[in-house]
Amino acid sequence: HCPPVLPSLLAEDVRLGVPDPGPALVGRHESPPCDSDDACNSEEASTTASDSAEVICCSSELSVGALGELMRACQTARRTCGDDGPRMADILEIFEAFDALLAALGAAFAPGRVDFAQNMAKVQSRLGADSSCTLRTFLQKEKASGIHKPGRLADPSGANSIQWLRRSFAFIVCCIDELAEGEYDLRAAARRGYACELEPFHGWLLRGIFSAVLRGLPSRNSFLRRLLGDVEPEVAVRRLAALAGSAKPLIEAMLKVQRELDLDDTRRV
Repeated sequence: HCPPVLPSLLAEDVRLGVPDPGPALVGRHESPPCDSDDACNSEEASTTASDSAEVICCSSELSVGALGELMRACQTARRTCGDDGPRMADILEIFEAFDALLAALGAAFAPGRVDFAQNMAKVQSRLGADSSCTLRTFLQKEKASGIHKPGRLADPSGANSIQWLRRSFAFIVCCIDELAEGEYDLRAAARRGYACELEPFHGWLLRGIFSAVLRGLPSRNSFLRRLLGDVEPEVAVRRLAALAGSAKPLIEAMLKVQRELDLDDTRRV
């Protein structure tokens, strides 16, 4: 998969004069973590990056605007994420905030935003009024209805829409991670993200469409201005790294639940 998030960001907070919030403010180690080995802070390096991301999220300078809303949604989801994955309410909040990031990618991604919104609507219609359930509970209920075959998801269905929402989110988070790691070309970052997260599941037609979409992406600077406004480059990098550190464990946790329920359809479309 894509490169790991930048190492500890705490030194940057010290340089900016942001006080150490400590466990009481950030809530470190107070919420039940996921027990899996590959999701929700299972490794020490992941924990370090995620703790740093939470510190930054608590800074008023770095938690404003659309990106701040997405980071706060990820933080909330991770505090309650257990073996059954995030709560559906938290997943929907993340994906609603994610739309602003898609918008910053410009006109080339307008069809992608429409597709993302349609999948959101499908999930919401199947979820109904009870959004407090976990991802596992939601998927188990749908699986029990008998509409899915092993490794083959019904379409339309909640599981199928969740799968493509997660993959799209993972694609963009991988792009963000690439930029945070120093990639200056947004198109190059997007190509690597696409190769990691979406291309394995796309047939020749969708691969061709995405190739055209990626060529129409704005420059890195234009994208960052749309997303973050006029900020210093080092501040932009810290914000991007913090988002990637917050989002990646959730993506892994969602994938883990779908695989455990045999609701991960790897066929090309």
